[in-house]
Amino acid sequence: MNPKVFTPGSPERESLTELVEVLAGAARPAENVFDINLRSAWNAVKKNSLVICSDIFDKIDREDIIEIWDLEGRQLFRSFHALRYFSYTLEELTKYPFYELFERDLAIEAAYAAEFVRVLKGEVQSTYRLPIPTHLVRERLSTRHNVSEITPKYVSPLKDKNGRVVAFFHTCSARRLDT
Repeated sequence: MNPKVFTPGSPERESLTELVEVLAGAARPAENVFDINLRSAWNAVKKNSLVICSDIFDKIDREDIIEIWDLEGRQLFRSFHALRYFSYTLEELTKYPFYELFERDLAIEAAYAAEFVRVLKGEVQSTYRLPIPTHLVRERLSTRHNVSEITPKYVSPLKDKNGRVVAFFHTCSARRLDT
């Protein structure tokens, strides 16, 4: 993969800077990774002035990957657990859109798109379990081309202070397969 250069003031640099600030605000001595992931997700919600459905935190398991996505398809947050399953660096995961880094069955892509559109249109007002089956995700650009089995779990709308849905919270579990 050819590295992209962060230019001062670029959206990519801002995104990575925000992620570092969120993670730095979450880390405390002697905490486990699960607590850091939850606190980091909470800090990302606060930093972006979002209102979250509080029940989502009751539905997160220790090994879940946590993601926050905005209306433009920009990932605002991804938990450390994602690094266990993919060979990309944190910088690459922040810099490149999902569809450039990964591939999966088109029917799964369509199912995700339909569910996320429902959430972002405001048709969904609370946390719910995604009706998407377990599937494989393959790395496109890495030299290792890791394959992971992804089990979608929950999605929850995130609203601005005026009550408009402006982002969503997504959780899934993963298992890396030997390739």
